[in-house]
Amino acid sequence: MVRMLVALLAAALFLAGAALADEPAGPPHKEFVVHEWAVCVKGKTPEGTVLSSPAELVSGLPKFVQVVKEPRKVQPMGWDKPVIHLYGDEDLSVQLTVKAGEGLLSAYWPAGKAITHAYQDTNRQKMMISRITETTGMEWSGTLHAKPQGKLDEAPKDHWWSAVRDVPSMYFAAGKQCERFLFYEATALQEPAVAAKISADQLKLANSGGDATGQVMVIVSSGDKRYCRVLDSMEANGNATISKTEFLAKECTEPQLLEACQAHWRQFGMTEAEAKAIVKSWRPDLLRAWQVLVISRMPADVYEKMFPLTVSPKPDKLVRVGMVFDRLKGKACANIVPGLSDHIKDPREQAHAQDQTQSKQAKAALDQLGVEE
Repeated sequence: MVRMLVALLAAALFLAGAALADEPAGPPHKEFVVHEWAVCVKGKTPEGTVLSSPAELVSGLPKFVQVVKEPRKVQPMGWDKPVIHLYGDEDLSVQLTVKAGEGLLSAYWPAGKAITHAYQDTNRQKMMISRITETTGMEWSGTLHAKPQGKLDEAPKDHWWSAVRDVPSMYFAAGKQCERFLFYEATALQEPAVAAKISADQLKLANSGGDATGQVMVIVSSGDKRYCRVLDSMEANGNATISKTEFLAKECTEPQLLEACQAHWRQFGMTEAEAKAIVKSWRPDLLRAWQVLVISRMPADVYEKMFPLTVSPKPDKLVRVGMVFDRLKGKACANIVPGLSDHIKDPREQAHAQDQTQSKQAKAALDQLGVEE
């Protein structure tokens, strides 16, 4: 009886082993996925269009973020909050390099190896030559983990940094530093593909790019009302016109507007969690009163030239979305935004007041509203 049981047990083990031989040794590796998003706010300089970040620049970053102190003054142009999310296997070793094209890096986290460019600067007034070193990129090397390695540096309460940390991507550990995403800010001088202009009682959009734009969103906000229009796409070198009547045909609530913004990011390839974090980070700009805001994607190939990225190992999927926030300026905005003409009447009068302090404050208020004196 005992011999029979031993024989049956041996046969069972043999059959189980034969069955397992046809199965993979372990679960298949998860895909290695890299998602990057960034936002810029469009402005103007004599040299052309500058993609400028809003007031929350380096001064608004958490204290632990590495800030590049350049020896010379650089034009105030930049892409705000470029964030890279990584998804992959536990303990996967990853190397990433990002460069600023013809621009410079202004901040980054976690720390990495700086890519620098040196040149000689001649000051004829002081009769001296200085060696200038600029940071033009960053190299990161680390491993991915499902849980943080050690204690994360503390971000200020209610800061957008915490919202981005809620995205369930992998943690990136580099030496003694660990973060749930890679971050940098960098400068660039590049015309967006989509240009917008208010003419009479309509908004004209033009796509100078060689490819279709994908969705283009336009937000019109008065003091307490918001309107939103989404164009499915604009063809290469195409144009579109939206009349004031079309804009004001349907009012949307704050939740509806934010959901539309999340959907906008999702259709470009961001996950639901990423889209929520992005919209939460940019909520004040999206809900800002008295504005005409055009949101469009910088063409993927143009973004790649602005900020070349190399990743090793090669990702199974790489998505990079750089979005342009074009907050239109000029007195023509009053043609579209309900109630703006009455709202700016007093500041316009005060801008020409004898009292210099009052005049300065009024001019600053008009500038914030994006209208002329």
